[in-house]
Amino acid sequence: MNPSDTERGQAWLGNFTEEEQAPARLLLDGLDLVGQDRLRTDLTRTIQSLAATLPTPIALVPVRELGPGQSYFATSTRDAKPALLNAASFPGSEALIANIATGLRRADANDGPFVGAPSLRNMRAARCRTVLFVDDFSGSANRILDFDRAFRRHPTIRSWLNLKWIRIHVVVFAATERARDRLETYFGKDRVHVHRMCPTFVTRPWTPSERADVDALCRKYYVPTDKAGPYGYQDSRGLMAFLHSVPNNLPPLLWQRGRRRGSWRSFFLNQTVPSDLDALFGDASPDQRAEETLQRLHQQRLAEGEWRAAAGSETTRILLVLAALARRPARVNQIVSLTGLAFSEANAVLAACRQWGLVGSTLRLSDAGLRELAYAKGLALRDAIPPLHGSDEPYYPRSLRVGR
Repeated sequence: MNPSDTERGQAWLGNFTEEEQAPARLLLDGLDLVGQDRLRTDLTRTIQSLAATLPTPIALVPVRELGPGQSYFATSTRDAKPALLNAASFPGSEALIANIATGLRRADANDGPFVGAPSLRNMRAARCRTVLFVDDFSGSANRILDFDRAFRRHPTIRSWLNLKWIRIHVVVFAATERARDRLETYFGKDRVHVHRMCPTFVTRPWTPSERADVDALCRKYYVPTDKAGPYGYQDSRGLMAFLHSVPNNLPPLLWQRGRRRGSWRSFFLNQTVPSDLDALFGDASPDQRAEETLQRLHQQRLAEGEWRAAAGSETTRILLVLAALARRPARVNQIVSLTGLAFSEANAVLAACRQWGLVGSTLRLSDAGLRELAYAKGLALRDAIPPLHGSDEPYYPRSLRVGR
């Protein structure tokens, strides 16, 4: 079910005129909604795969908000534990991330690659070699960069970094392209690990006219807030929301309360997900969402094609990548955004397609790749009825025998 098909989605569309409902529907149905099971499973697997390549032991450190000038570790002792939350704060997504980290640490007890808990005493005793910052989402990279500065304020951490005893890496379930670029510039490309790209207005397969209409709608109905501008925080135009959190890089149009209380029907409630939308945050894998993805890519015949009945997960992901390549993306980031695949999945499919001669050295379909895509499109549509050639002449049976 699309968000616009829900009762709340229909009520939200009612905020706009008939002409405005088309771009409003594009915006709403362009959201990528991530459930907690998908977040937990994918982030856990990503961290486990990193543990096989990074120097161990690894300290898993959930990223969280800290006050101005605050240090992650209390600077009064060399065996400090992480600082407590501010008295006026509530645990946000870091509580979910901390739970994932705890599960990973406990899975193998003392025999695993992870430090028991990220205190200075534990890190020193384990001879920690890698510090892995873990976060669910980064729209601007600001929170992670601020957290890194707070983490480095303790003199022991600064000393370990200067002596190159530890190295800091970052793993994020999803990030915008802008956030990823900033993180890679700051930490280094080899130390930033993003599982999925956050879709934005630019990466959705909208026409320039449709994109302009969505932009105009966000600007027209924007209610000024100190959290974000009309296109989300720092105009990032994000289109990903989580069951546990609605990032402020989504356009406020999707989560604001409106100018006049009672006259505006919200979709998200401020930055939370109302319980009646829980069912939308299913945890289907990208190949299970293939029909919806292909429709977004304007590949209607592929979306409805008979090939899907017999295709396995690998074939489906290959055709998703080929369909995305048909839009001539400039970077792998765009393929990830268009298909919903992880970077590792997209790169594995691209490598296989290049080996088979379906994709060239650049992100362009070869003649063979175009033929494969055309062949899949040419397969019969589901429930297709062959054309019947009727006749106005009366029919008289020539025999009463039934054919064998």
